[in-house]
Amino acid sequence: MHQVNLKTIDLNLLGVLDALLETRNVTRAAETVGLSQPAVSHALARLRILFQDPLLVRVGRNMMPTRRASELQNPVRVILRDVRRLIDPIGFDPAVTEGRFRINTPDATSAVVLSKVLNRISRQAPRLDFIITNAAIGRFDAMSRGEIDLAIDAFDSFPGGFHREKLLRDRLVCVVRSGHAVAARGLDTAAYALWPHVNLDTASSRMLDRVLSEIGIRRRSAITVSNFITAAFIVAETDWLLTLPSNLAKHVQQMLPLKILELPFAAPEPTLDQIWHDVVHRDPRHVWLRQQIRTVIREHFPFDLRPSIDRRKVRQPGSSKRP
Repeated sequence: MHQVNLKTIDLNLLGVLDALLETRNVTRAAETVGLSQPAVSHALARLRILFQDPLLVRVGRNMMPTRRASELQNPVRVILRDVRRLIDPIGFDPAVTEGRFRINTPDATSAVVLSKVLNRISRQAPRLDFIITNAAIGRFDAMSRGEIDLAIDAFDSFPGGFHREKLLRDRLVCVVRSGHAVAARGLDTAAYALWPHVNLDTASSRMLDRVLSEIGIRRRSAITVSNFITAAFIVAETDWLLTLPSNLAKHVQQMLPLKILELPFAAPEPTLDQIWHDVVHRDPRHVWLRQQIRTVIREHFPFDLRPSIDRRKVRQPGSSKRP
């Protein structure tokens, strides 16, 4: 059986054929496809050669499709519809769309920020599912392979081929149990260095350690944990200190008898960013998801939080002692 060489076929001819079969008139078909009448007549001649059939024959003053042409009409329309769908922008209706997003973010962000985002999305897009992971190692490679759709965290840098949007800038505060010795009189640098700390292995904690090293403050980490809930419960039962972004501190304060104290030094201001790979940059579903995250965060969290303390009045290092 002879196999047609697709390289020799001009797909524009199918548009002309569809117009001819619809109008059964060369002049009106030319108006439909935006060509001249001679160009459509020439295209019809090429179509007759391609399909080895007259396709349209004159009957009186009209042109009638042959049986072969009638058989071609629906398949040609299907092909043209599919080509348009292939080229036109993908439509996206969150109310009926099914699918799954994979988001990488720390536990703290999931609890404080993403929970509010998912509350909104679950109502607007009830058929979407989510997988949340928190492992930071290898996430850029996973995103480039399509295994992770979006990462939400604080990023100092990121590889080429990625996009970043800053969502939130926070400030660091210190959390202690209610009744702690420093809760009533405030916190100075000597007390901050003296009391043991619960350390979280997070980007903001690593930023803080770099700043403390630069200004000559050395703190003792009595314990290092990976989960902020664990850290908060430990602080609630001990005299240890915990340094957190203020939004997270307010969250744990709602659950436990804790007090939030201002830091007695200029601390870094951790940011929250969302990062995605170029492969999903223009995907309507992903554009919509990023928009929901941006909107919810800016509705619930001020972008630029400034401390309520005048740092010029912070007490200088003294000889604070434990009670």
